[in-house]
Amino acid sequence: MRRSRLLIIALVGVALLVVAACMGGSSNSTPQTTTTPATPTTALASPTSQAQGTAVVEGCTPVLAPGATPTPTPPVDRRLGPPVMVLIAGDCEQEASIGSYFWQLGKDVAADVNAPGLQIQKDGALALEQGQEVRFDPRVGPVPETMTIDVYPEQGNVRPLEELPNPEGTPYIGTPIPGSNTPDVFKPTTDPVTTVEIPTDALTWTVDLEPGTYFLHVKGTWPNPTGEGRELTSEYSFYVRVK
Repeated sequence: MRRSRLLIIALVGVALLVVAACMGGSSNSTPQTTTTPATPTTALASPTSQAQGTAVVEGCTPVLAPGATPTPTPPVDRRLGPPVMVLIAGDCEQEASIGSYFWQLGKDVAADVNAPGLQIQKDGALALEQGQEVRFDPRVGPVPETMTIDVYPEQGNVRPLEELPNPEGTPYIGTPIPGSNTPDVFKPTTDPVTTVEIPTDALTWTVDLEPGTYFLHVKGTWPNPTGEGRELTSEYSFYVRVK
């Protein structure tokens, strides 16, 4: 009986020592906090807050505020060339590539440009949605008198610039597009998926395409300011993806 009591007392003593040791350790230690490192983020060309169901980062440039100066500066001299054309979809916009055009300012001042292909936007395809209404915005120039879109699928309409003949029948020497290692361009080759007449009093279009990636080949006409001769013409292209 005495041996049992001694054993119980010994066990209680050991327990008290363990508790005291734990309390002493906790009073002198700093609580450890586990922190999960934040995932680094990269500043993108377009904010994700511009979504509204239409915007994606790829191919999206935030819509230019009214009265703001386009950036970068248009690559051709607008004193003797067609307007900059922009496609606006939700909070995103894409500037068109300019192809062949005829532009005249006076009786003896005209430019007649024959482009072998149209540059593909290096930022990627602008995302559109089935049934979405988009708007065309001519900048740094007049609104066209007529405007037509031929829609081409991406497949079958991308060619290396070197393969495209110039008016003399010899190949052009390709120059890589800035930001790209390949000088591929959009060259209408297949039949268009559809052709759409755009009302120039509104310059809007409701997307009616199957999901896929397309080129919008836009052709505009303007009256000749001299009152005679050829009408002014210009072709543009946009690179889009319908979700």
